[in-house]
Amino acid sequence: MDLPDDLFFIIIDFLFDTIGDFCKARLVNKKFNKKLNNKWMKPGWMRCFGKRTFVNFRDCQICDNKSNYTKTVPYGFYPRPEFVYCKNYECCRSIIRSIIENAKDQGIVILTQPSVNSYEGTCPRSDGSVSACLFERGWLWLRDPTEVPRIRCLLDGNMIKDVAIDKIDKKFLNSYKILKL
Repeated sequence: MDLPDDLFFIIIDFLFDTIGDFCKARLVNKKFNKKLNNKWMKPGWMRCFGKRTFVNFRDCQICDNKSNYTKTVPYGFYPRPEFVYCKNYECCRSIIRSIIENAKDQGIVILTQPSVNSYEGTCPRSDGSVSACLFERGWLWLRDPTEVPRIRCLLDGNMIKDVAIDKIDKKFLNSYKILKL
């Protein structure tokens, strides 16, 4: 029996309470997984922006319920934006999609696996020398899909350089995966 998507979504909205219910339901079969992925991508989610503050409020940014869940984005300058959310399906969906869309607006892709195998490494300098650096591991710059992704390197404690990933020594690189929605 195949239900129309509108009816399916109404039934699912009635049954789902938390994001855990959504994750478990995706495991039923391929057809269920496909329909639930369509529900995840459905328009109508509330876009929000993380707070850049050291004061941490415990109210969900979507529904204003009390919450113990926070997500800090892996990119940007400190203090990094922090999202506060509860485990309700719509709240999690809105927060995760907001993080991805906010990153996309800045030309950033978030990785599911780090692109480098260590925080410490070396990167090429403009004069041809090589300097010790610290890598930002959870994200890459990718403003144009045709260009080579760039990794942020922190040099000498106060300098930043964005280096094309193909210019980094191969011994530091991992095979990385980009988070896509």
